[in-house]
Amino acid sequence: MAGRRVAERSRRPRWQSQRWRLGLPTVLVTGVALLVVGALAGWVLIPRLAAASECESTETYTVLTDATLLPAVNDAASRVDPSACIAFVVDVADQEAIAARAANGTGAPDVWIADSTRRVNAVSAPVRPEIAVPSVASSPPVVVAAKGAKAPASWAQALGMDGLALGDPLASSSAMAAVAGAVAEGESGAADAKGIAAALARLALATGQKSSASLSDSALLDAAERSGAPAVVAESSWLAYAEAHPQSRLASTVPATGSALADYPIAVTSGDAGRRAGAAAAAKALARVLEDDAGRRALAARDLRAPQGEVIRKGASPSSAAGGAGTKVLAATEDGLAKALTTWALQAMPFRSLVVMDVSGSMTADAGGKSRMQLVQEGAATGAAMFPKTASLGLWAFSRELGGAGQDYLELEALRRMDAVTGGKTQRDRLLEDIRGLSGRVGGATGLYDTTLAAYRTVKANYDPLAVNSVILFTDGANDDPGSITVDQLLEALAREKDPAKPVVVVTIGISDDADAATLQRIAAATGGSSHIARAPEDIRTVFTKALIARTR
Repeated sequence: MAGRRVAERSRRPRWQSQRWRLGLPTVLVTGVALLVVGALAGWVLIPRLAAASECESTETYTVLTDATLLPAVNDAASRVDPSACIAFVVDVADQEAIAARAANGTGAPDVWIADSTRRVNAVSAPVRPEIAVPSVASSPPVVVAAKGAKAPASWAQALGMDGLALGDPLASSSAMAAVAGAVAEGESGAADAKGIAAALARLALATGQKSSASLSDSALLDAAERSGAPAVVAESSWLAYAEAHPQSRLASTVPATGSALADYPIAVTSGDAGRRAGAAAAAKALARVLEDDAGRRALAARDLRAPQGEVIRKGASPSSAAGGAGTKVLAATEDGLAKALTTWALQAMPFRSLVVMDVSGSMTADAGGKSRMQLVQEGAATGAAMFPKTASLGLWAFSRELGGAGQDYLELEALRRMDAVTGGKTQRDRLLEDIRGLSGRVGGATGLYDTTLAAYRTVKANYDPLAVNSVILFTDGANDDPGSITVDQLLEALAREKDPAKPVVVVTIGISDDADAATLQRIAAATGGSSHIARAPEDIRTVFTKALIARTR
């Protein structure tokens, strides 16, 4: 763009390596002002200068999306009604990276245009993302294989195909939609649920040995081209590939049963409570423009569909031969999909987790007819039963000086494989027995900080380079040990001892609103982990499941 005069709106700025190409400090485009924003390397888009100048003030909102949506979002941001008196800084990032920013509160945008509702809902932060617009586009997954290969009749059958390559559904919206399609078939009785679970376990084990780069849609398509083996990718990825490789020997199809859709919601992720209402209004203003004729054309140019799966442009989709605009939309239940993704997370990679349980006196408090401890015991017991035998788990309980003078934690079980036998019992049975016995240990104050650091150091000292290494910490309160280190000292120690070659993440689960959510979030963020809060009794198992899934990220 530098060195050229841009005089027409249709000549948009180009992008390279998922970033805008920087041009002159100020570039005027007919009807639109584009102002370069230094460190962000994005653009401030102010709709129609003449109208914008009539505003007493213009509020600027940051927007993050991925490379697929970026051109359409830029076009929409430039055409928002000028009477709204808003401007946008539009930038691009990987969807997982955006989710991490939203979770950690570092660099979170005001508005996030995500590639799936479930990705947004999985983010747990002190200020949770709120979906302002359910979806502005969609893309079904497709099965690509050598031309002439027999098409799968269902997603359940597709997942069982020999040699199938599938991305990680915890990271890829297209892979997650494929899994959701199979789950929906199982829930309707059209497919065998046990067979689907077995197929997912096999795929997860195979995928866990691959790098994230090799699991991208582009890498899967390149591999399918070379081998002819089937792969699942987003329809938009396939269309872009087919256009760039007209001599490809691949073809795509959608199973006759239909397909689940990867949707594209717009969420408010600003951590500033005073900006959230304005950001929600800005998100809706963007959506209105994305939904008009020009917006739909911009989405179709990126080979995306309308929110309910309709093909925007006739003939746009090679998969139309297998259903196209008439493809039935499959919908899995949230519970069913969560169970499937948890199965994947547990099988995808071996892991070592030290589970650290708060047994301070406040755990006796009522939580809907049961004590907090009873609810946590139920959730932990359910979780322990879900882990495969290859997992290694240990268990600590903690309250002030529970382990003796100056020690707030008590080791109940050392880190061992679930099928290891000690004293005539497997580790799984020993853990379940210890979890049931936690009620008899309740009492005292919360020794959170010393325990967290000791647990982190223990897992790091027993680091397994072939596994995910983590601490999963349950607590319902704030640190209540005047003789312990401070939170700043804890965070400094975690930062100082963090080793990229031996990553250990801390996943925190706060029980009830009495938990110190802000501090738990800081602790988790310091290690690259995630933080979850269970505010109601029914949330306990849900957040435990989320924690298990999150620990593979």
